[in-house]
Amino acid sequence: MSHLLLISILAATPAAPNAAAAPDVSAAAHAAQPEIAWEVYRCDFDEQHDRNFDGWPDHWTRRQGRSYPAYVKAAIPYSEEESDQTSSSTPAESTEFLRVDLDGGAVALFSPPIPVSPIFSYVFEGVVRTEKLKHDIVLYSVTFFDAEKNIVERLESKRVRNAPRWLPLRIGPVTPASNKIHSAVIGLHIEPTSKSDFTGAVFFDTLVLSRLPRMTVGGNQDFNLYTDVKDVEITCSVSGMPNPDPKITLQLIDVAGDVVDEKVTQLELKPVEPHSEQNGLANAGPPAVVGKSAADGKVASVGSASYAGEMKWRPRIVARGAYGVVVTLHDQEGVAYEREMTLAVVRPMKAPVSGEFGWSLPRGEEPQGFGPMASLLPQVGISWVKFPVWYNADDNQRADHIARFAERVQAENVIFVGLLDQPSEQSRKLFSESGEVTIATIFLEPEQWQPIVDPIMTRLSLNIRWWQIGADRDASFVGHARLARSIREIKDHLERFGQEIKVGFPWLWLYETPAEKNPPWEFLSFTQQQRQPGGETQPSFTGEELSKYLETPDAARLPVRRWIVLQPLPRSRYSLETRARDLVERMMAVKIQKADVAFIPAPFDDEYGLMTPDGSPGELLLPWRTTSHMLSKASYLGSLELPNGSQNMVFSRGDESVMVVWNNSPVQEILYLGEHVEQVDLWDRVTQPKQAGNRQVLEVGPAPIFVTGLNTKIVRCRMSFGFDQKQLASVFGRQQTASYHFNNPFDQGVGALVTLNTPDVWRVSRRKAVHKLSPHEETHQEFDILLMPDATSGVQPIRIDVQLTAEQTYAFSIYREIQVGLGDIEMTITTQINEKGQVLVKQFLVNKTDDVVSFSCQLFAPQRKRMRQAVVNLGRGRVLKTYTLPDARSLIGKTIYVRATEIGGSRALSSGAVVHPE
Repeated sequence: MSHLLLISILAATPAAPNAAAAPDVSAAAHAAQPEIAWEVYRCDFDEQHDRNFDGWPDHWTRRQGRSYPAYVKAAIPYSEEESDQTSSSTPAESTEFLRVDLDGGAVALFSPPIPVSPIFSYVFEGVVRTEKLKHDIVLYSVTFFDAEKNIVERLESKRVRNAPRWLPLRIGPVTPASNKIHSAVIGLHIEPTSKSDFTGAVFFDTLVLSRLPRMTVGGNQDFNLYTDVKDVEITCSVSGMPNPDPKITLQLIDVAGDVVDEKVTQLELKPVEPHSEQNGLANAGPPAVVGKSAADGKVASVGSASYAGEMKWRPRIVARGAYGVVVTLHDQEGVAYEREMTLAVVRPMKAPVSGEFGWSLPRGEEPQGFGPMASLLPQVGISWVKFPVWYNADDNQRADHIARFAERVQAENVIFVGLLDQPSEQSRKLFSESGEVTIATIFLEPEQWQPIVDPIMTRLSLNIRWWQIGADRDASFVGHARLARSIREIKDHLERFGQEIKVGFPWLWLYETPAEKNPPWEFLSFTQQQRQPGGETQPSFTGEELSKYLETPDAARLPVRRWIVLQPLPRSRYSLETRARDLVERMMAVKIQKADVAFIPAPFDDEYGLMTPDGSPGELLLPWRTTSHMLSKASYLGSLELPNGSQNMVFSRGDESVMVVWNNSPVQEILYLGEHVEQVDLWDRVTQPKQAGNRQVLEVGPAPIFVTGLNTKIVRCRMSFGFDQKQLASVFGRQQTASYHFNNPFDQGVGALVTLNTPDVWRVSRRKAVHKLSPHEETHQEFDILLMPDATSGVQPIRIDVQLTAEQTYAFSIYREIQVGLGDIEMTITTQINEKGQVLVKQFLVNKTDDVVSFSCQLFAPQRKRMRQAVVNLGRGRVLKTYTLPDARSLIGKTIYVRATEIGGSRALSSGAVVHPE
C-alpha cells in the first residue's frame, strides 16, 4: 500500500449571500494549501507487523476484564476462509486487516508506545468497516503519555456504527496541550451501548500517525473573550519547522468574511535540538501530504534540523463583534501551513440575577480549568450552571475544587446545580459490566448508591441547593414503576447531610408527565433526546413547535418548574443564519411560554455547542449571549403590526422594552419607538438607527435584530388599539358604522388626537377625534364609512396617527387592517405587458364556499371603454378571466380596476393593479 497519507483539512462552509455569518476564515484566506505530514508510525496489519504469523500484531496489547472478555475473537485473518473478503471491499492495495468478531462485551486494543515530541503537532487516520452492528459503536483513540507513563491527554475520533464500506476516521491535526508528552498509543475500541452485539464484525486497517510542524495561534485572554478592543494580542508559536525564516501572513476576519486587518512579514526562527522521536523508528515512513492528493502533493526534504520561534500581533479592531484570525506560514519550498482561531469583543455584562438561561457542563471544568471557567460563566449570559459532582471518595482535592467553584460562581449570580450523572469508572463497575450506566440503574439499590453518594453530600451539601439526578439526555426515570417513591427516598437521604434541597430529573417531551399532586421533585428537565452513544440525534424542535409543547394544558398545569434542554441545530447541516435564527426563536419561545430555565446541554461541542472544544468563541456564542441579556427577567408583551409586516416580539423590563424583529426579505420599518432607541445585532454591535423626522428607520432582514429603548407606555398604547369591527360589507355607496378603542397606559390623565388614514376611496366621518382619558382608562369612538364604487375588496391597510399629550407630547402611528368583504369570495388582478405591446389583465376569482355564485365583471382603464365579462355558476374553486388592452405604453404607471357584482346577490368585489413597464 502506498505510504502517502491523505488528510483533508475541513474548511468552514461559507454562509449564504447577504446572511449574517461567523468569521469565514477559510474563505478569506483562500483555499487551504498543502501541508507536509511526516509518518512516525504506520500499521497495515500485514506481515511486517506480524512477523511470527500468529494472527496478532506485534507488540500490541488488549484490555481484559469482566467488561472486556477475552473470548471475543480479534485477529489478522490470513486464510481466505477467515478473511472472507474481496479486494474490492478492502482498502486499496491491501488484503490484510484486523478483524473482530462480536460476541458480547467491549473490545479495546492498543498499539505499542510511539515516541512523540512536544515540538510537533500530530494527526492520526485509520479506516474502519462494520458488518451487522445494531448496538455497539466503533472509534479510534490517541492517548499521549508523559515519561512516567501518566496520561496527559486522550483524544477520540468520531463514533460510528453503520460503515458497510471502508470509512476513514481522523483525529487532528492536534497540538498536544502539554509539553510533557513523551509517547502516544493508538486505541481501537468497540463499545456496547444499552445492549451488546453478539453477532457481526468490525474491521480495522491502515493506521497512520503523522507529525506536522507545531503551530499554535492564541490570544492573551482566557477563552479569547475580550471587553476592550485594545487588549487583543495574538501570539503565533512555531516549532518543528524544517526550514528557517518562513513568510507569515496574519489576517483578521469579521463576521461578513472581510479582511479588516492584515500583516505580512518574515518570521525569525532559531534552530532547536532534534528530539528522540526522529531516531530509531522502525515503522516510520516518508512524508505525506495534508490537504492534497498524492498525485498533486509535494514531498518535503525533512532532515535532522528543526526550527522554532514566535511572534505577537495586535490587530486593529475598531468595533465589538466576532472575529476570526487566520495565520499562514509559507516555507522556502512553497509549502503552506495554516492555523485559525476565533475571538470575540463584547460589552461587559454581569450575569442576570435569577435569569432563565443556563449551561450544562458535562465535561466539568474542561477545557481550561476551574479558575478560567468560573471567570467565564458570568460573562456569557447565563444564570444557571449544571456541573457533574461525582468523584472518587478519596479525591479530596477535587472535592475542594468543586466546592470553591460553586461558591465562586454563585457569588456572581450563577446558580449552581449539582449533577449526579456518571460515577467514577471504579464506582461504575458496581452497576454495569461495561460502558455507561443509566441513572435509574445507579439509584436502584440504596445499599449500592448510598456509600458513593454520602462522601459527596458530606462535602458539598451546604454549598449546593439544586440537584439534578441524571445527565440531560439520561431519561431512564421515564416509565419507572416506583418513580415518586424512589425520588422521595433519594431526596430524603440527600437532605440528611444539611440544608433542604431541591431535586429533579430529565424527562422526555413525548411522554405524559408524572401525575403527582405533591411530587417530591421540584423540577423536570425536558429533553427530546435520550443518551445515544452512537452519535445519532433527533432533530430539535423549532421555536413554534417548542412553544406549542410548552403551552399544552398538561405542561402549563405542572406543579413543578419546567427546565428545557435547548440544543442548537448541528453546525454541519445548517447555515449560520438558520442556526442563529432558530436559537433566538426557541429562546423567545421559552420566555413567551414562561418556562423556568433553558439549558444548552454541551456548550463546548463543535457540532452543537456555543464554543469550540478548546474553549474559543464559537459562531453561536454571541447570538446566545446577546439574546440572553436582552430577554432575561423580561416579560412578554406581544407583537406590533409594523408598516412592512416584519415579524416581531416585544418584551418589557421596567419602563423600557426591547423588540426582536426580522423579515424574510430586507425591508425598512419606519416608525416612532422612543427617544433613546438603539439597534443591536446578534454579534452585540450597537448602532443608532437613522431618523425620518421623529421616527426611527430600522434596517430589517432575515437575521433577528434587537431594538432597545422602546417606550413601554407607547408600546402598550399601540397594542391596546383595535377596531371593534374587523370586516366591512363589500357594499358600495351605503353607509356602514364602525368603531375603535384604546387604553391610556399612563399613570396620569392624557389627551389624544386620533386621525384615521384610510384608502382615498373611503368616505369617513369623524376621521379625526379628540380624546381625554383618565389614568388607565379605555375609550371607544364610533365613525361612519362609505365605500366608493372604485374601492377595492380584500384586506385594506389602515394607518392611525396619534398625538398623545402626557408629561410630554408623543406623536406616533399605529398600523391595522380591515377586511372589505367576508373573505369567503376573493378577487385579485395582475397586469403584464406582452410581446405585442398589449396589457394582459388577469382576473382571479376564488370561491371558498360551497355555494354556486355568478358575477358580472367590468374592467375600468383610464380613457378606455369598459370591458365586460361574466363568471357563471362558480362552485368551490378558482376561475381565471383575461382582458387584453392595446397600446400598453399609454397605460404605464396607471391603475386598472376590475369590479365584480354578484348576480342575484349582494356581494360586490373590486381590485386594482398598476401597469408597470416590462
